[in-house]
Amino acid sequence: GEYLGLACFAPLLFWIMDGFGWRVLFVSVGAVGILFALVWWRCYREPHEDPRLSQQEREHIKNGGGLSAPTDQQVAFSWPLVRQLLSKRQIIGASIGQFAGNTVLVFFLTWFPTWLATERHMPWLKVGFFSILPFVAAAGGVMFGGWISDKLLKATGSANLGRKLPIVAGLLMASCIITANWLQSDLAVILVMSFAFFGQGMVGLGWTLISDIAPKGLGGLTGGLFNFCANLAGILTPLVIGFIVAGFGNFFYALIYIGGAALLGVVAYLFILGDVKRIELSQ
Repeated sequence: GEYLGLACFAPLLFWIMDGFGWRVLFVSVGAVGILFALVWWRCYREPHEDPRLSQQEREHIKNGGGLSAPTDQQVAFSWPLVRQLLSKRQIIGASIGQFAGNTVLVFFLTWFPTWLATERHMPWLKVGFFSILPFVAAAGGVMFGGWISDKLLKATGSANLGRKLPIVAGLLMASCIITANWLQSDLAVILVMSFAFFGQGMVGLGWTLISDIAPKGLGGLTGGLFNFCANLAGILTPLVIGFIVAGFGNFFYALIYIGGAALLGVVAYLFILGDVKRIELSQ
């Protein structure tokens, strides 16, 4: 959704900024966000509360582990429980991998347009149109990653191969962003960026992997830790790139940083995560 939304509306957003300024852009996007929040609050229902679901659909969700009955016993939050989760290599490896993948994502969400405008000397309206292709590619990467993962899982019966291989391949593709430092053609740059962002889209499969390894009854807390590392990339990436650009006056080492982060994710999935299997915690 985020990829297609930005792909479809990037030219409009940059047209608003170019014609009316960033303040109008912020207010407009914020208003849309508030409107969507109201629609979500009005329309969303938990599976056990939604009258539109049939009993067969509820059973399918429940059998897949996606539905807890209101009477189910809840696991109480505690810091020792968090420490126990963080002692598991599967969670550490997946979290580092998600940090790496989101580092690439945040670059495209934040500094990528500025890089096109300052390093490639494109006018802002042209930046909006040139930004479309990488986001469309990323949307395709999300769908392709899920499709090929299910195909591999069905063909081999191995969760290690079915879940990890598409993510590792996606991170290796994302690391190719480094090569944009030596390209002269704007078209070649956009194609490389699209290839890298396609790979980053495949890394979104990490959410499927985390559901495979989360201890029973702790999917929310495990996902929260996983998402914390993803959002940590959202905090650090703009700052790190900002310091690099300020210090060196260009984006050369910024792209090195992004590509290096993707390779860090490869190391995490291959050598830290271990087997993709449900974690059993001691009581």
